Amino acid sequence: MHGSAGLLTVFTKAILCNWMVSLAVVFAYSSSMKIPAQPKVILRSCRDYDPERIRPAIAGALVASLNVDPEFVPALEAAFGRNMHAVVLRDTGLATEIFRKLVDGKLGQAALAIPGLSLSSKAEPANLPDGALAWTNDKVDAPEELAALVRQLLLDVAIVPDLARAVELKRGSPHLQFATLSGEFISREGIIFGGTANAASDSLLGRRAIVTSLEQECEGLEAERSRSVEARDQANEQLESASAA
Repeated sequence: MHGSAGLLTVFTKAILCNWMVSLAVVFAYSSSMKIPAQPKVILRSCRDYDPERIRPAIAGALVASLNVDPEFVPALEAAFGRNMHAVVLRDTGLATEIFRKLVDGKLGQAALAIPGLSLSSKAEPANLPDGALAWTNDKVDAPEELAALVRQLLLDVAIVPDLARAVELKRGSPHLQFATLSGEFISREGIIFGGTANAASDSLLGRRAIVTSLEQECEGLEAERSRSVEARDQANEQLESASAA
C-alpha cells in the first residue's frame, strides 16, 4: 500500500511527466519549422488564398504521424531520405496552388505527401537476407491513412548493422536497398549515402520517438496513480468501518 508520501511522489511524477511530454512536443515541432517543407511555410505561401481554406487540408508533417523504435531511427531516416520532410496534403487540387505560391514568393521547396496516390500492394520479398536485422516496414507504425504511402516509400529496404554488411548483402541482392543502424544508405542503383546533414538534435523521427516514449511513461504513471488512489480509498473505508465497530 502507498502511504501519503507515496501518493505524493506518484502524483508529482505524473505532473512532471505531463510537463515533459508537452515540452518535447513544443520543441519537436517548433524547431522543425525551419525546414522549408513544413506546414507553417506552406500556409504562409497561401495566405493570399485564404489560409482558413488551406489549413484543413494540411494534416501536418509525415513523420509526426509515425511511431518508431528509437534504435532504428537513423536507419529509417536514411531510408526515407528527402521524403522524411514531406507534409501530408489531403486535397490534391491544392498542390498546384501551393507550389505556384512557393515559386512566386521564392519561399523554397516543399514535398507533399498525398494519401491515396500510392496504393501499391506489393509485399516485401519472402526472405530477409541473412545478416540483415529487419525490413524497415516492420519497424514503423503508420496510421491507416498513410500506411500504403509509407509501405511504398520503405519497400525493399532492409536494415543492417553496419556499412560493411550492407555492401556485402548488396552484392548478393542488387535489387534491394539497405539502411544501416548508424544512418548510411545504399540505394537500388548502388549509390551509397552517408554522413550527417544536420545535428543529431535536428532528427525529426528521433524527436518523435522521444515524445512517444514520454507519453508511454506518462500513461504508466497515471495508471500507478489511479491504483494508489484506489488503494487509499479502500484503506480509508476499512478504517472508517473499524472505527464504527
